[in-house]
Amino acid sequence: MTTSSDHELDLWIAARKTGPSAHLAPSVMKEIQNASQPIPNPKPEQPSWLLASACLFAGIGKISLVFYFAF
Repeated sequence: MTTSSDHELDLWIAARKTGPSAHLAPSVMKEIQNASQPIPNPKPEQPSWLLASACLFAGIGKISLVFYFAF
């Protein structure tokens, strides 16, 4: 059973849908969607050339120790 307040609410909603501010909602929602887009994660920094070359020399050193003890 509907009451008079339900009828008034329906009339208010109908008036809001036809009013000039009814077109505000989609534009506001679009702004909210654009603002809530996930921020892409920045790519991790590449190691510096000094660190990379140190790791390369350490790896070569380990390989040479393996060959030294194996043969």
